[in-house]
Amino acid sequence: MTEEPPLSDYNVVDSPWTAARPMDFTRLLEQATSRNLELESLYETFVKDSELKHQEVMVNFTNKDIETKMHTSKINQGNIALKRDFFEDAKSKILMILCESPNPKKLHMPISTLEYGAKAKGIVHGTQTPVKDKARGGDFFSAVMLGSRIAAMDREEEVVSLRAKLELMKGSGSETNDMEDWSL
Repeated sequence: MTEEPPLSDYNVVDSPWTAARPMDFTRLLEQATSRNLELESLYETFVKDSELKHQEVMVNFTNKDIETKMHTSKINQGNIALKRDFFEDAKSKILMILCESPNPKKLHMPISTLEYGAKAKGIVHGTQTPVKDKARGGDFFSAVMLGSRIAAMDREEEVVSLRAKLELMKGSGSETNDMEDWSL
């Protein structure tokens, strides 16, 4: 068995956003790729490339080489490694983000950075997921969506009842002049 590198200068937390030890990292990759990639060669390439990216980040921490490989911004203040890469085949595309912080007290920064970036790109929520509007006090967007859905349901019920009345009038054979004004 290979020994894991010492984690004396930095801490890596095991969460959906960050990879912990190489074994845990490989397990996360296996879970992600087993659902999306079908060919074994693509799977092996994905795992190998991902492990290489992970090793690059680990080496940068040990060498204190923060400027060359680390993503710096106002949000994460330069103390967090964010490395991103795409892996794709004919049917799927996977975005891999490695996020490791040398200081556990600053772990909230990379998670906030990723959440901010995902919301800015529209990745976090789908069209049916309600988004809270903090400026207006919470569930404003949810209330608007709910109101529009109720209005749409009312319109559907109205259309169904009008069609039923039309069928009754056609079935009974009584034609009136008002029928010409109806348009569905």
